[in-house]
Amino acid sequence: RNMKNAKNDIDVMVVAGDITNYADEPSLAYYYELITEYSPVPVITAAGNHDIGHVGDRDVTNITREEALANVIKYSNEYLGTEHTTNYYSMDVEGFKFIVLGDEVIDGGHWDAMDMTPEQIAFLDSELAEATKDGTPAFVICHWPVDGINGQDIIYPDSPIDLTVNDIKSVMEKYENVVFFNGHSHWAYAMQEINPQLNITDHNGTYATMVHLSSVSSPRTTKIDSDDTDENYMRKSEGMIVTVYEDRIVFTACDFLRGQLLAYATYVVEK
Repeated sequence: RNMKNAKNDIDVMVVAGDITNYADEPSLAYYYELITEYSPVPVITAAGNHDIGHVGDRDVTNITREEALANVIKYSNEYLGTEHTTNYYSMDVEGFKFIVLGDEVIDGGHWDAMDMTPEQIAFLDSELAEATKDGTPAFVICHWPVDGINGQDIIYPDSPIDLTVNDIKSVMEKYENVVFFNGHSHWAYAMQEINPQLNITDHNGTYATMVHLSSVSSPRTTKIDSDDTDENYMRKSEGMIVTVYEDRIVFTACDFLRGQLLAYATYVVEK
């Protein structure tokens, strides 16, 4: 409904993971049924830890993480009409490159953390080199956040991307006009914890990062100030509207359930 009512044409929708709760195949299938039926534009989806790491959680699923990973890749290919064999891939939409990163389940994988092979890091590097060579912005989508960005030493305790092993931060910093979208944190835009991440600025004059996409799924107790209402930090349908202009990118937070723009979380990055 939001896309149909939008004043501007929408070119693509991005979902940053956790499209299931327990990596169960019926939920995965239902997600793709929904976006196939209702989305008028392509939907680019990154898999989250719940889609692969939480197999067997609460006895809902009885598959391995490797099997959950294979399901994620299968359904993604069927929806996109692609044949990628990995949990990372790229798509071109209206001249812009979207690069999806994901867990690869090494040695049985982890509950919440993410495994990446050197091949995935090299893929990111080569895709960004090609995508940004003419100054065009490139968009990287990954469920997990990156520590050490925008003044945050730890973005999400116990399950970040381990930059000592998978240093995608240094790779992205090599190129201009790279935007990194993440989910995972469950924080609402009105909360103190999320605001430093949403202070979207040029990194070294060239690099915009850490755009939080995931909805809040549980109430938190920290508020921006004493005047905040419960509604401000318990919204369950938040996301970002991203508009790319020739000289800037505008990020506007939105409560999609209510159809409301959130003025306190609107940011502009000059290209």
